[in-house]
Amino acid sequence: MVNEVRFRWLEIKHGWVAFSVAGRSGNFRASVGDSIDAPRLLLDSVSALLNGASLVSFSFDGEPTEIRWTMRVVQRQLEVSISSHKKWGDAASEVTWMEEGVSLLAFSNSVYRETQDLVESVGGDGYKKAWPTHGVPTGALREIKSSVERFRANCE
Repeated sequence: MVNEVRFRWLEIKHGWVAFSVAGRSGNFRASVGDSIDAPRLLLDSVSALLNGASLVSFSFDGEPTEIRWTMRVVQRQLEVSISSHKKWGDAASEVTWMEEGVSLLAFSNSVYRETQDLVESVGGDGYKKAWPTHGVPTGALREIKSSVERFRANCE
């Protein structure tokens, strides 16, 4: 059975972006700082999965916490887990949120749409003001859109 997971960017402020993920196992919500380009990192990681990677792992900076994502493709289904670390780089962690049996295509579409909506909600200049360290993830949005289209074509 495929589980539906909703990803959402909730808001973007100067140097901070909040997100949530929700599925059958519950909800997870966090705010992350701009020392890591979270929107672009998530887009690039999902694109990698669509293009054949079986595992990606990356971290968002919760200042001072680390929010570590691991996404693995198992039999064309996605496993997503998020663990919280009290300090950046701590090995000891606790899985804060996890969902298995997720449709990679549906999750990818959610990440793409939500990031596109985030950019459109504040406009290009507003995005640059709110996320000045990194700027608008135009290339990453283009890449995930084409990756979704290729993945969909290969599934049909």
